[in-house]
Amino acid sequence: MSPLQGVLGIAVAFGLVIALVLKHVNYGLALVLGAIILGLFFHLSPVDFLEIASFTLTDQITIQLAIIIALIPVLARSLEDTGLMEGFIKGLKGKLSPRMVVATIPAVFGLLPMMGGALLSAPLIDEEGNKLKLSPEKKTVINLWFRHIWFYASPFSSTLILLSGLTGVNLYSIILVNLVTFLFHILSGFFFIVRPITNVRAKSSNVNLKDTLLKGSIPIAVAILSSVAGVPLAVSLVLGIVSAFILGKVKPKDAFKTFRKGFQWKLVAAVLGIMYFRYVIKFAGVDEFIVSSSKSLGIPAYSFITLVPLTFGFLTAHPSASVVMSAPIVTSAFDTVTPAMLSILYVSIVVSYNVSPLHLCLVLTTEYFKPKLKEVYRWLIPLFILDYVVGLLAGFTLISLT
Repeated sequence: MSPLQGVLGIAVAFGLVIALVLKHVNYGLALVLGAIILGLFFHLSPVDFLEIASFTLTDQITIQLAIIIALIPVLARSLEDTGLMEGFIKGLKGKLSPRMVVATIPAVFGLLPMMGGALLSAPLIDEEGNKLKLSPEKKTVINLWFRHIWFYASPFSSTLILLSGLTGVNLYSIILVNLVTFLFHILSGFFFIVRPITNVRAKSSNVNLKDTLLKGSIPIAVAILSSVAGVPLAVSLVLGIVSAFILGKVKPKDAFKTFRKGFQWKLVAAVLGIMYFRYVIKFAGVDEFIVSSSKSLGIPAYSFITLVPLTFGFLTAHPSASVVMSAPIVTSAFDTVTPAMLSILYVSIVVSYNVSPLHLCLVLTTEYFKPKLKEVYRWLIPLFILDYVVGLLAGFTLISLT
């Protein structure tokens, strides 16, 4: 195969994936179609495609990822249906000052990984923001900035889970490196966004902490702590769901309804598409072709862990799709892939995804608050650039020390 044919195949396949994602086609299906186009350019036969499909469906990593990604929205739904999340928000309003509440609300809802989740927190921010006389631009920035703090450190982030599964690097070792950026994100949000707000002190209402804050946080705490203790993540998620049902005194019939409403077949289908794309790249030798061609052109290998994912994150506005297209290249470019490398890759994706004009949360939030988008970007772009710089410094510092 000529280099021109390989480059053309990669451009057409990746371009198709990006175009379909931007058209809101399920990104699992988009990746399957992209994989087929890519495989044809790299001379895969129909039998090859079927064998890769069979391998994907029976692969243990694929099955584990599919189960985990299916359970995460069920946990979110259980917190919503049992009223535990509503009680948790009520407890926050009773114990925190308005300016802290307005920042905490999107952070709490950010724990619930769901498409369009920014619209859940927007009305509550609007209500609290009006008390503080915040502009539409400030409300928009608060909703976007604090909703996405968990991207860096949540073990329930589907993108982090995929990155760990695709590379074989421990999830918590990546999170450990990300903690630097995670903490910086929180502190910069407080000092640059929250602190300048005029502090309107409100008296704490008579809220029972046991029935609100404590009770609402138990299911997530159970899931996270059991996972950290070594319990498989899928089992940890089930434990969190069961604890939510117990605390909410949910009947078996209603529990089944919550499972049914929380289960999203599109997410499972997406995981299958993701893994199929991954294995087509692997078995067709696409990743090796990209790496060898780049090296022959003098392109530094480290560009694969920052510039490439940065580009994919901005163009697709879809972090999981960006990880799937970036991770195989990185694993082929280096003999050993470290958590620090993957942290840089991940931070690059998160930053570019968040400032992309196609970012769904940005679109929905601006539609709700009707801000001047130029003013919103005047806040977001400098702050996310700082996130990016901190992520690079933390990652490359660790790389240089190992």
